[in-house]
Formats: sequence, C-alpha cells, structure tokens
Amino acid sequence: MLSIRATLPLTMLLLSGCVVGPDHQTPEIQLPGKFAEAGKTSNGDISTVAWWNAFNDSRLNGYVSTGLTQNLTVLQAIERINQAQSNITVAGAGSLPSLTSTFRHQTQGSGGSLPSTNDNVTNT
Repeated sequence: MLSIRATLPLTMLLLSGCVVGPDHQTPEIQLPGKFAEAGKTSNGDISTVAWWNAFNDSRLNGYVSTGLTQNLTVLQAIERINQAQSNITVAGAGSLPSLTSTFRHQTQGSGGSLPSTNDNVTNT
C-alpha cells in the first residue's frame, strides 16, 4: 500500500493536468446552414423489405423465414414465461416441507337393553 507521502504528490500531479489556463476561451464551431442529407427521401418501411435476400445466403434466408413464422406476440411470450415459472415452482415443490395429519373418531355401542338395578335389591 502506498504511503501518504507518495500518494499526495501523485494525486496533486494528476489533478494539475486538469487545470486550464486563466485566459482559456471556448472555440466557436461553424455549422453549415443546411445538411447534405436533408433533402433525401426515406427508403420506406424496412420491416416490409426483404433486405436479407441481398446477401444470397440460403442459411440466412432459412433463419429469417423460421424466425418470422415462429415469432410470438407479446402476450404469448408473457404466457410462456408464466408457464416456465410455474414449472419451476412445481419442480421445486419436493424440496419444501410437507405437513400431513389424520383425524379419527370412533364410537362403539351395543343394541341390547341395560340391566336393571332392581335385581340386586331384595324384598323383605
């Protein structure tokens, strides 16, 4: 690590390169009154022109035609993203903790009559 004795002079030297003299004046730039390209007309809509045919490359033509036929709308692309996110959630569901529970209720009875309490009592 550089010491302060070495860092301070180096910093001052670098900052002195940014100083401009006291009599500095910004130069004026002369711009033309009219640009050479101003009068030209547009070439039309580039999306309707088959510009890739100018390269005479069958592979490029195949790529462009595949891209144009398989091009998705914005809504279709959003739905594919949502579907992929759902698939990721389902795939990772096995690593999440699970909770299982069982509830049971059981009653048991007989259909017979209850014994009477008079059997134990003796009459005198």
